[in-house]
Amino acid sequence: MADGNVSNRLGHEITGAVKIAHMPPDAGAVHDDRLAKSAGLEGGYIVNEYHFAQLTEMLLEYFGPRWLTNGEIEVKYIAPLLDKDTFIPKARVIGEEPPGSGRLNLEIWCENQHGQKLAVGRASCLAPEG
Repeated sequence: MADGNVSNRLGHEITGAVKIAHMPPDAGAVHDDRLAKSAGLEGGYIVNEYHFAQLTEMLLEYFGPRWLTNGEIEVKYIAPLLDKDTFIPKARVIGEEPPGSGRLNLEIWCENQHGQKLAVGRASCLAPEG
């Protein structure tokens, strides 16, 4: 097994930094809160790259440099993140694949301040040292 005790990590939940999403004022119609609402949308939409960046930041913090050379991520966007929403990236260690490899599999997701999931997916990487 690679460094890190896999069995002690099963079920472990990780929460990334809680942030408030903001788009610059010149971002364009669907991203501008005022223009989006005038078009019948619930508010300005934040680009999906924001979700991906925040999930990756959380995983890099958890796995350390191993994430940069061994990390894998797959994300599906299921609901919009709105301008000024609170954004919370999360993960749960769900297993090791292949068994004995030290490679952790995680369920990952992002949610807003209401607990609504905005993106879901999976990630994997060699267990962090220690």
